[in-house]
Amino acid sequence: MNNKLKPIALLFVWFLVLLPNLLFAADFHIRAREHFDRITLDYGELTTSEDISGIGPTINFWLEEPYNWAAGMFWGLTYISNHPDKNLEEVGENMEMQEVGIEIKYWMINNEGGPFTRFGLSQLRLQTQGNYGELKTTGGQFALGWEFKFSKIGLAFEVGKRELSFDHGIGISLISPAIGVHFYGYI
Repeated sequence: MNNKLKPIALLFVWFLVLLPNLLFAADFHIRAREHFDRITLDYGELTTSEDISGIGPTINFWLEEPYNWAAGMFWGLTYISNHPDKNLEEVGENMEMQEVGIEIKYWMINNEGGPFTRFGLSQLRLQTQGNYGELKTTGGQFALGWEFKFSKIGLAFEVGKRELSFDHGIGISLISPAIGVHFYGYI
């Protein structure tokens, strides 16, 4: 098995072992957040880098006990508005990064909102508009946040961090502030 896939495979097995217990304690929900990324894009073997921005949604499909814990799958999309030197035809402009993976969210104070952590592992695909085409990697993420509880609505603010390494030495470092509005009890 590819060494990059082992952490995801282990977490997936762990999730399957706990699944029967989770099904009885939680409900299935779909949640979304919008992230506004600050990205350092290192072009590696092209020996240049740039600080740029990105934006995109992340959608969770998971089992959840609101304001306690949540675990499941996610899909994310990031639009990267890079503008490299015109000689860098290997990457082109305006890349798109998609990811699919598993996430766990845990609130530090049960049933009250407040501080939470989020951990995730994913497979990522970076679509360049240059000669490199599509690049893939495996990555992890860590985020800290605060969710404000307003009756049946939660307003969550968080900041996440990811370090990614693709083929050809392409490296992406993301700091991802995000906001999510969650309708507990309505959806």
